[in-house]
Amino acid sequence: MRLDIDHIARLAQLELTPDERERFGSQLEAIVGYCASLDAYATDGVEPTLHPIPHATPLRADAVGAHLSHEAATANAPATDEDAFVVPRVV
Repeated sequence: MRLDIDHIARLAQLELTPDERERFGSQLEAIVGYCASLDAYATDGVEPTLHPIPHATPLRADAVGAHLSHEAATANAPATDEDAFVVPRVV
């Protein structure tokens, strides 16, 4: 477990004291032990979920409709170049 703590600390660019290595090592063992205890539950046939409460996606159907002309879309823009908006350079 000590090699794992040293590896994780190196990846996170952390300098750990020996006391912190010991403390984090015991915490990591507890986390890994808890995750291993989850193997005791039968999950065969259980569908993966994205959210604990099922809900429908509140999106409207994608349909073609009326759209703004280029002139109307750029009418309030502070600066334009033909049909495009001109924005400050950020790079």
